[in-house]
Formats: sequence, C-alpha cells, structure tokens
Amino acid sequence: MEHHVADSFGHWSEICSRSFVPLLACPRTLTTCADDDFTAHITTRHLGPVRLAHVSSGASRIVRSGRLIAAEPREDVLLSLQIAGAGTVTQGGRQADLSPSQAALYETDRPYELRFDRPMSEYVVQAPRSLVRIAPAAARRSTAIPVAGRSTAVLRHVVQELLTAEESLDAVQDEMYGHIVLELLADGIRTLDDGEAEGALSGESLVASAQAIMERDSADPQLTIESVARRLGISRRSLEKLFADHGATTPAAHLRRARLRRAERLLVRSDATIAAIGYAAGFSDERTFYRAFRRCHDMPPNEWRTRQGRHHGG
Repeated sequence: MEHHVADSFGHWSEICSRSFVPLLACPRTLTTCADDDFTAHITTRHLGPVRLAHVSSGASRIVRSGRLIAAEPREDVLLSLQIAGAGTVTQGGRQADLSPSQAALYETDRPYELRFDRPMSEYVVQAPRSLVRIAPAAARRSTAIPVAGRSTAVLRHVVQELLTAEESLDAVQDEMYGHIVLELLADGIRTLDDGEAEGALSGESLVASAQAIMERDSADPQLTIESVARRLGISRRSLEKLFADHGATTPAAHLRRARLRRAERLLVRSDATIAAIGYAAGFSDERTFYRAFRRCHDMPPNEWRTRQGRHHGG
C-alpha cells in the first residue's frame, strides 16, 4: 500500500493525479484562501488493474476538465463511497449529493467535479471500464446518481478491510479480490440502470460477497458455510448452488483454501508450533489442519516449513 499526505492544493493536485487520473485540486470557492490549514491524506492499494483508495481532506474541489482529458485520455469508471462529511459528484448535467453511506459513479473520459464544503472522508474504487461487466451505455446512464444499495454496502466493507489490513496479499488473493470488487461494482451499476430493488444482489455478487467473508474471517474457527450463508440471507444449499452455477469451487473448498493460505504465511513468518498455527489459521484441531495441509501440498506442514526455510535461506 502507498500513503501520501498533502498540505497544499498544488501538492494535492499532484498526488490525486498520480493516484487516479490527471486532476486539479482547488479551494471550494474563489474567495477561499488557497492553502490555509488545508491537509489531505490518501492510502491506495492496487489489485492488478483495480485501484482502491481511502481519501480524507479538508474542504476542496477536485476537477477533471476537458483539457486534462485531452492531455491523458482514460476510460475508467470510479465509485466514491462517502464515509464522513458531505460531498457532491457532478457529471453530464447531473449532480449527486452524497451523505455518509451513499455512493456515486463517474467516468474519466468526460469532465467531472467533486466538491466538499467541509472536511470529508471517502473510499474510491477505480477500474478500467473494459473490465467492468456492464454495457458502457449503462455505466454512462448511471453516473452522478446517488446509490445506497446492498452491493455498494458490501463493496464498502470489502474496500475497508483491504485498506486497513496489515497483511500483504499473495497473487491468488490479489486476483480474487480484484474480481470481487469488479463484480460488486458491476452489480451496483446494474441496480442503478435497471431500477432494481436496493437489496438485490446478483448471483455473481453473492458468490463474491461469500468469498470476501471467508477470506476476511477465515481465522475464526466458528466460521462455517452455514454462517456465511446466513449473513447473506440465503441457505447453505442456495450458496452451494450459486458457487456451482458461477464456475467457482465449492464454498467449503474455498474456505479451506483461505485457511491454508493463512497457515502458509504463518509457517513462513512465525516460529509457533504446528498446532498453534493450525488454530490461528481457523482450523478446529491439529489433526484437521494436518490432513488438509498434506492433501494440498503432498507433505506435512512441518516438512513444508523446513523446505521453505531452505529455499529462502539459499
């Protein structure tokens, strides 16, 4: 992850432009003294081509002008998820007024403006439009409209976990979370464009949400497929059918693999006993951990740890 701090609008313009697309940061009104007590912070994380950010700043305007677009054309979609303070997103003749828990979509190939009249905090998701499984026209019809549906609520939680997690992601997790974010983003756009009920989640998004829960809470030995399904308001049987319908592994296999990945990291980074690592990774007992690990790696965890030590030492 990357962290940046700005104490002037000029510096904030540079940071925002590097983090997203070329942008201009400026005072919210012409009469505001430019840099009086202005501070801003941003934390970013990349999931392949998908970018997540936590932004907090004083009162400001962020502008993507036609001239900036001409200088560096991009075809990305962004979603601002308001956390604290109020803001507005203006694009294509529409304006979305955002309060905490609301979100709004906008696109980088058309001018837009974000305005914050007082200190604020938000999450931002940015992805190439070509990777979001939604028709470009549907995305365009959905910009600068406030939304507070279930898919954006789940997305907010996933983004929060990813931006506050201390552990780095491996390549498999990186790809998986990128897919989860893209599916939830597409589902939010579909809800806006189709006028569906705010609680609706597609099968893809339900699978993505279940995967996110399992990745986030895999260390909890009380987490079961039944409890994951309950959080999503469906039965275990329905969740298993959704996983099968959308080409995923079974929910049980996904949860087991999430726990094994956590155990692998602990085996490399910790001197704890095999039993302690199994418990810390979410397995209910040492025997279950041992059997699952051996089935996955064709060797017991203590031998795998020794080989990893030799590899890194050599």
